[in-house]
Amino acid sequence: MWLKFGAQRAVGEDHMIRHFAPESLRIVTLAVALTPYVTSASYARTNDVSTASEWLAESNALTFTLREGVKLTLAPGTKVVRQPSIPVPRHLKDVAPRAYALELVSGRIDIDIDTKHKPVFSVMVRGPRRVAAFTTGGQSTIVASTEGIVLASVSGSELTASANDKWRSLKIGTALVVTRETPSGVTRDLPKTPELKASNTLKLSLAESAPTSLSWTAVPEARTYRISLYRRAGDSTPLASDYEVTTNAFDLPQLEKGLYTATVSAVDRWHLASPASNAVSVRVVGVQVPEGAYLVHGIPQLGKFQHVSLSQVQGLEMASGSAAIFGPAPETLGTPSGRPLLVRFRETGTQDEVQLQLEPRSFQGSVQFEPKGARWPGQAVKVVVKLAGPNGAALSELVNVSLNATVNARPIETRWAHEGQVWQTRIEQPPLSGPWVLRITVTDQGGQVLAHDFLEIAEARLGPASGTKTRYASQ
Repeated sequence: MWLKFGAQRAVGEDHMIRHFAPESLRIVTLAVALTPYVTSASYARTNDVSTASEWLAESNALTFTLREGVKLTLAPGTKVVRQPSIPVPRHLKDVAPRAYALELVSGRIDIDIDTKHKPVFSVMVRGPRRVAAFTTGGQSTIVASTEGIVLASVSGSELTASANDKWRSLKIGTALVVTRETPSGVTRDLPKTPELKASNTLKLSLAESAPTSLSWTAVPEARTYRISLYRRAGDSTPLASDYEVTTNAFDLPQLEKGLYTATVSAVDRWHLASPASNAVSVRVVGVQVPEGAYLVHGIPQLGKFQHVSLSQVQGLEMASGSAAIFGPAPETLGTPSGRPLLVRFRETGTQDEVQLQLEPRSFQGSVQFEPKGARWPGQAVKVVVKLAGPNGAALSELVNVSLNATVNARPIETRWAHEGQVWQTRIEQPPLSGPWVLRITVTDQGGQVLAHDFLEIAEARLGPASGTKTRYASQ
């Protein structure tokens, strides 16, 4: 005799539940039958007696939240038909008089019933291979594939399941497996929970920092392992990303600044997952390099007045160099002495550290005047500015160069030709009485002087003996 679904409401519905669920097992209302795939169902407004509708998750999972606190999740490729509701045996306490009724045509469905809501609305799902189950609370999973059907009692209330008209109660952490060879089903444990460990859990957001390495104990029945990474956002910690691997080790990709939590679950051949492992925390300290600064081999190169900004440092301690004394981590750091700076961070009360090195920005700059013995009135003065990075390398494109010219402390308008690391211009005599002092100053966007020099220009009528005066420069 098979459990029937239909639009009609008759005494027979209540009789069917009583027939299949003996008094000791009549605690939930979920009947399920499957075919391959996993799906999620989402959103229904009523527990209507006569309405039927079809839910199909194609390329993406679907989540249906029923207003009475029942959430259904259909994996991609899952098809579910929602049937008219059915009556629930009256002896069940705190359970609504009618239950949601579903037919799983194919795929996977995860059911989550919030028992805090009173009365509890139960769910019934049926499918092929004469498989059925009833639940009034907690989490349950039903998976169907070409190999067979699995009903899993994940958490909360025990699941009442039926295969080949044989009813049984499934304890939390167990599953009923139904195949051609075992039409009445075999009960087995869900995969064991892995034990998770991690290294490099305190990191910097700089591109070249070492990755966080996760490793966990192997689970014999696991086909794959699912790593779930959560990122704290205010008072919540939503799922940021997840990864599926076949080995019991994994390096997290480069992460943005923030506070993270990672767990791992073992997944068996039926796509059933173990309970999540112990959680490990990962903190990525944000290191914001100011405009005009840049990285060389992962080390910030700072100008004279520049600082890096630090975020996600609340609760961290910092020490300088090899010092043994730690203090609260600041929110900014610079190199005011013009010397390299090494600092170490650690979580309060722990020994694991991460280092941050800062270096003063290194550059080479020069200003050349031609001719050196210039006189006005006379030919224009050619000015050539050359700039380079450390060891003569090209200056970083992140440095914005500003060139300023003055004559007798008055700014003059100039047009500079720029090619590579060389800037050139020609300066004519301005409408000012001489003698003149031509000064060139080169700065970056932060106001740091990259190069400067000046040239004293005599008046031509003073004669050859009064040519260009002594010239000096400071770079």
